[in-house]
Amino acid sequence: MSLVNKEMNVLVFQVDNTTFEQVGEVNKIKSLIWQTPFNDYGEFQLVVPLDDENRDLLKEGRVIWTGEEVAAIVEYIQNDVDDDGLQTMKVKGHTLEKLLENRVINGTYSVTNGTVSGAITALVYQMFVAPSDNQKRKLPWLEVEVEDTVVPDKLSMQQTGKSVYEYIMELTETYEFGFRIKFDPINQKLTFRVLKGVDRSIDQDENDTVTLSTDMEDVIDSTYTLNASEWKNVAYVYGEGSGSARKTIISGDNDLSGFDRKELYVDARNVQSEIYNDDGTTTTISDTDYYKQLSEVGNEKLSENAREETFEASVRVFGNTQFEYGTDYFVGDKITVADERLGVQTSTWIVLAEETKDEEYSLDLTVGFKSPSIYKVVRRQVNW
Repeated sequence: MSLVNKEMNVLVFQVDNTTFEQVGEVNKIKSLIWQTPFNDYGEFQLVVPLDDENRDLLKEGRVIWTGEEVAAIVEYIQNDVDDDGLQTMKVKGHTLEKLLENRVINGTYSVTNGTVSGAITALVYQMFVAPSDNQKRKLPWLEVEVEDTVVPDKLSMQQTGKSVYEYIMELTETYEFGFRIKFDPINQKLTFRVLKGVDRSIDQDENDTVTLSTDMEDVIDSTYTLNASEWKNVAYVYGEGSGSARKTIISGDNDLSGFDRKELYVDARNVQSEIYNDDGTTTTISDTDYYKQLSEVGNEKLSENAREETFEASVRVFGNTQFEYGTDYFVGDKITVADERLGVQTSTWIVLAEETKDEEYSLDLTVGFKSPSIYKVVRRQVNW
């Protein structure tokens, strides 16, 4: 979505186990900060006058919707008095993608030479839409959109114990894609989808290019950060068995040597060649498929221990702008961003757009990249 040149229509819905309906519209909005994420969940912050109408409308668990696909859940409410003596409500929460944290992978979820898109949507379907172990785990109103060609890369893996969100996040880092839970109030449904953005960078010639730079005065402020403190590029993955009979594989770039080689030990003993099914039977996978799964675990761990870089930019949205967010480019697209003052130019994905609208409008883009795959937003903090 884009709030620029748009009225701030904030609708409120009651969405629970039995109800999916609009309960009102927020009036007299003082300010709204709205994040549209690509490969994570986003946040919002809404400030309104404190009165009986807003107090009754903006309750914990209510769903906030400003149009388009993204909606958010109210999780935090603060009643306060601002500097002008006006009583206000500050309401905050996260977008619907955070719901994926609410289910763990119960038992062992296994994929053998499947597509990334198919594996993810099947996982969400099994854990949220049609759980076989406990129907209380079903999330009403949710469905999945299956399209295997969105991320057609093949993978073989076993996973257990993590939340669905954690596992999906690990794959986004490796295979460069996003995800969303689309809010559809007309049809009263939530739809989980895998996303792949459009490459609009200068590195391709199929689509119109988008370049934002300080030279053209598109980029107002920016910050560049490099963190190589936890960087590993070769993983020794140890699976089932013991001693010399333990199954082992090396993931990453095994050709690296000397100072360039940064090794990581991965204990993958939980990956087993004999899988116990829900009906009490067992399935034995081949050595070839088993080693593929070990390799996948190694790649995931290397993604978690990568050389990380971020480049965050505030973009000018008024005046003689070359490109308009929401028209020429969108969250998830790959664009080229340059700050000649910092000596940084990168072609990378927009992973978060934060829009702020009160008396004025501002847009902050986060583009993230991780060497060597040029992708990721740094979210961790390093304590030196």
